[in-house]
Amino acid sequence: MLCQQARGCGSYGGTLHPSASVHPPDRLGRGRDVHRRERRQFHLSAVPPNAAQVPESVRAHNPSQKGEPLFRFWHDEKRFKGDGLTSLAQRTLIKLGGQRKGGNIKSDPSNGQMGWEVPGEWDVLWSPSSTAQRALSLQPLLPNHCVNAVLGSRALTRKKNLGSTLRSAYGSDAFSRIMPTTFEIPSQLRQWIAYLKQHKEDGSGEEAPDPLACGPNTLWVLKTAENLGKGIRVVEQKYALKEFLERAQRHMEAKDKKQVRQFLAVQRYVENPLLINGCKFGLRVWVAVTSVDPLRVYLHSNGLVLFSSKEYDEEVTEDQQGHLTNYAQNVDGEVWDLGMLLNHVGLEAFTKILAEIKQRVALTFAAAAGKLRASAACHHEAYSYELFGLDFLVDDACVPWLLEVNATPSLAVEHQNIEVERMIHQAKAGMIADLFSLVRIPGRYTNNKHNPNSKHDQEGELLAVLLAELDSRAGFEPLMHLLPSTQEAEDEGWRIALSKEDEVVRSWFKQQVQPVHLQAPHMLHSPDCPGPDAQTRFGPLAPSVVAVEHMPSHLHHSSKKCA
Repeated sequence: MLCQQARGCGSYGGTLHPSASVHPPDRLGRGRDVHRRERRQFHLSAVPPNAAQVPESVRAHNPSQKGEPLFRFWHDEKRFKGDGLTSLAQRTLIKLGGQRKGGNIKSDPSNGQMGWEVPGEWDVLWSPSSTAQRALSLQPLLPNHCVNAVLGSRALTRKKNLGSTLRSAYGSDAFSRIMPTTFEIPSQLRQWIAYLKQHKEDGSGEEAPDPLACGPNTLWVLKTAENLGKGIRVVEQKYALKEFLERAQRHMEAKDKKQVRQFLAVQRYVENPLLINGCKFGLRVWVAVTSVDPLRVYLHSNGLVLFSSKEYDEEVTEDQQGHLTNYAQNVDGEVWDLGMLLNHVGLEAFTKILAEIKQRVALTFAAAAGKLRASAACHHEAYSYELFGLDFLVDDACVPWLLEVNATPSLAVEHQNIEVERMIHQAKAGMIADLFSLVRIPGRYTNNKHNPNSKHDQEGELLAVLLAELDSRAGFEPLMHLLPSTQEAEDEGWRIALSKEDEVVRSWFKQQVQPVHLQAPHMLHSPDCPGPDAQTRFGPLAPSVVAVEHMPSHLHHSSKKCA
């Protein structure tokens, strides 16, 4: 079976980054000569207590201070992990000529104002999705405003909503083409119980076999609304309902409900995971939505491969680290980028995984198109976009199963192994630079004669906007040609609310798309050494090269020249 060569393979995959090739990390992500050390303090100087004041250390490196800033941005720093001095988003916005106007700094004990409360103070808002959406829904914004959220995205990002959104659009196809079977609890408790009865552990039952075939080791993943993998339980099917009911009872009896979170979703466990060096791994990919009417979805060319810190065992015990792959539950564990995965599993397997991810991403956002467009109908004139982090788990047939869609994906960079930390930094910093390029910051503030947020009443104007976006997309690859057509939806019995403009965009991309070769430079070369295939029509262009001064000092390394 395809991909079987990766199960239990002891060899370490090759690397794309010179920084990661000196000593391959062991299973726990430690280099041979790298020892555990204290966490580095990134604070460069004392931070003033005034919430509206930008730290001196930031101002000193702000090129916009030499003249009028191209744009003003507001960073709701206290709502993010880390601080403004280490924020990849803030560093990039300053590098692009922006000036930070406010947002309480992390060390200030007061709460201060949020960006959504003072729209007159900024052009660009960088805030978590939940608070950025408040700016879009509560304030009279203007065309010069740029907000990092799209209204209606909770139809995908909330654990209790994702399964329902996909089920409403695709019916049973949702759980054979996109994600493992999922139920929202308690609203679908009866359906879940009926499913358990119909899908016996021996594979018998009245219904056709589940795509993830039931067997004697059938497991369920029980999820709370908590982030960072907190509250997740992996349990055998025969104990799953009991575990849910016991947790619900404890939640009802608890004085502090936050101390005993109830389960909100249950999901079939992928029982045949692809293993590398005996461990499970999950893929974190980044997706940007730049418009909901028409729907424009882009997938970034890089991502992270996150490993469990213990070897996989089919038996489930209280120590579940062999089953969980998210970084928060495997701190300082092994982390790769997508190029390292390509080198390990081979071109054929990687091609299949990547193609399936693209198709499933397109179907996922198409399922929410109607809800996104309806929410945007009451939207102000501001330009809005959103970055999502999607988590996939790959089975031993190289099929990637969508597990979650995350709002406000982590941009934190921290790892015990300095080589791995450098690789994570390059992946995330390059992606965030490509994101701001994709949404044309600062370009939208350097040409005020053209309003990039205006409504597109004519196909020609829409095409001009598309071409401008494609010209600035850097490492993001458009997926609009993979959206289902109205005819395809009718033939499959799907209920997808795509608009006429969606059809126009899809058809145009279908006509323009050309085969993408994986020999693109971001896959097989150093980012500093682009190859001849860099400009493949709709494949990802070479991701942005992160400038050395953009990198924390302990991650600096000498640049390698192209051969």
